[in-house]
Amino acid sequence: MVMERLRDFNQPLHICFIDLQKANDSANREALWRVCRAYGLSDKMIKMIKLLYKDLKAEVRIDGDFSSSIQMNTGVKQRCLLSPILFDVYIDFVTRQILEQAGTEGITMNYRLGDLWYSGRGKSDDVKLLALIYADDIAVMCQSTQELEKFIKAFEKGTQDFGLTMNIKKTCFMSLRQFQKSTYNSKRRTEIDHETCDITIRNQKIEKTDEFNYLGCYVSKDEAQYKDIETRVSKASSAFNSLRRIVWYRKCIPIQAKIRIFRASVLPVLLYGSELWSLTVAE
Repeated sequence: MVMERLRDFNQPLHICFIDLQKANDSANREALWRVCRAYGLSDKMIKMIKLLYKDLKAEVRIDGDFSSSIQMNTGVKQRCLLSPILFDVYIDFVTRQILEQAGTEGITMNYRLGDLWYSGRGKSDDVKLLALIYADDIAVMCQSTQELEKFIKAFEKGTQDFGLTMNIKKTCFMSLRQFQKSTYNSKRRTEIDHETCDITIRNQKIEKTDEFNYLGCYVSKDEAQYKDIETRVSKASSAFNSLRRIVWYRKCIPIQAKIRIFRASVLPVLLYGSELWSLTVAE
């Protein structure tokens, strides 16, 4: 939705998709307890959680044989119901600290209550967006590569203080397709060249990409929505065809049961992320 809005008004947008190396296994536990205390968790509750992590060890099993025990001093437990909550609190605190240190504002969007994103006349408010975070899937948005690089460098330094490491090889950034303002309304629009934009971290250049799969949604520098819809239709078609012999061709299965299976197995694949689509008449 953000990309579509900025694309409609020919506004610049640079997105960096950050990958954290083994984030769940690398979190500093002492820092985690301090974060829990900062978020209002009582000392009694923190002590109870600490007991779950006391003398935590792991073993490797190969062909039925176990290796010697390995002490696990960092990270959150695997397959523990509490781990996602602990990590979400941890990464939220880390990101908020970095936001204060970086001093970047991200992008500004206009909106008004009772309406979608709004950029016209009338009473409206501004909201500033810098980062979208779901667990360790992070997307940072800025309107200049200088601001983006400034935040990423602050993020790289800030995460190291909390035991996390940015994976430069799997981190990439993308620049939204933009045209020269003087030619934007003409039939032959001149595209602004962002190819010379480079972001360097630890003497390594972050890869630039034209497309990316973020949280299961296809994102590209141009026609992102069309490509995402095309991908959804293709995946839904595959899901439908996988049930052809075991469900659709079976005459013994009532039509109402087939409809329920279709709604449970095919429709969710097709409509995943559809709340963010702003479809045109052609689409």
